[in-house]
Amino acid sequence: DVIARCPTTMCNNGCMHGAMMERFKSESLTEAQIESVIPDIANACEPRGNWHPREVERSMCYHGLGHLFMYVTRADLNASSALCERIGRKEDGRTYVQTCTQGVFMQMFQPLEAEDFALVEGMVPKKNEISAFCKSFSGERRVACHNESWPLFRKEMERPEGTIAFCSFSKDPLDQTKCYGTAMSYLTVLFAIDQKSISKLEQFCNGLGGARTGECFGFASARLVQVDPDLTSMALDVCDRAEAHHQGDACFKSLADFGVQSFLPGSSELMSYCNRLPEQWQSI
Repeated sequence: DVIARCPTTMCNNGCMHGAMMERFKSESLTEAQIESVIPDIANACEPRGNWHPREVERSMCYHGLGHLFMYVTRADLNASSALCERIGRKEDGRTYVQTCTQGVFMQMFQPLEAEDFALVEGMVPKKNEISAFCKSFSGERRVACHNESWPLFRKEMERPEGTIAFCSFSKDPLDQTKCYGTAMSYLTVLFAIDQKSISKLEQFCNGLGGARTGECFGFASARLVQVDPDLTSMALDVCDRAEAHHQGDACFKSLADFGVQSFLPGSSELMSYCNRLPEQWQSI
């Protein structure tokens, strides 16, 4: 019920994370107890009553479940990931396994509170052990493990060549795209918000080269709106700069898609958001 009352498009959907973590952060569950709550957990992020979450909202909810699973399993990475695979695949073909599994490994690599650090004490591999550690997993688990280990490489990743190296862990273009998306979640906040420099963000994206440049601008613009819709003007500035480098279409498409996935259809918020985009992107 608390999840359903959480505000949307605010604070990077932190309310959902907080509601889930507060409920279970002080306790772990036996296998039998986990089995008993699976039916409720499996539908926790799905529409019910007057709650009709948009796709971004729903995805972030499943991400929060990944964090939650680490607590209820006493930080068992394999058991937590298995729960993600179990509740993340829907009968209609939708899948939230990736975002849930990212939550699992994010809980290990990015603890915030004292209880988070206590949960994963002694688990986190050293920087030079990451490759071997993550290769012990397969599929979505391996990709999430690698991508969420970025805090260990943050200084190198502030340079385009560092991020390129970090995201070259796999030859699969889709795995690499997921990696760049994760990287830009951090780097966009670093450059555009913490350092207040859209120019640094622009230089970084251009440094990636090729199609990754447009993708970078697109990830960055959507990330800003995800952090706070009040940053839409900044996101549009990012796309204007992308346009100057012939990458505007990729950036504005990302903004348009994110709006459709984030705001309720027909809402005044969606209309206001879309009206701020260039005319050709207002009716996507």
